[in-house]
Amino acid sequence: TVDLGAPTDVDEIVMVPEMTPNGSVVHRIEVSDDGRRFEPSQRIEAPMQSGVAVDLRLPRREHARFLRFSTDRSPSWVAWREIAIIRCGTTHGP
Repeated sequence: TVDLGAPTDVDEIVMVPEMTPNGSVVHRIEVSDDGRRFEPSQRIEAPMQSGVAVDLRLPRREHARFLRFSTDRSPSWVAWREIAIIRCGTTHGP
């Protein structure tokens, strides 16, 4: 679970898995504003390779404080070497 510190718009997530052996996986991403009640957001079903970034552009912007990543199927254990939360189209004050 990643705590962004405050509710934030999320447009894209880049994840770098650590796994051996590589292979086809199913991961789910859930979002929450309070860290207790999570709602489904995305499902990732794809081949993944250890150390290779996976770029997930969300079909619709999410607004949440917490993002939870869960593995439903994998040929091995999975850890996340890096997770980058990207917010596009932001504006900054004067």
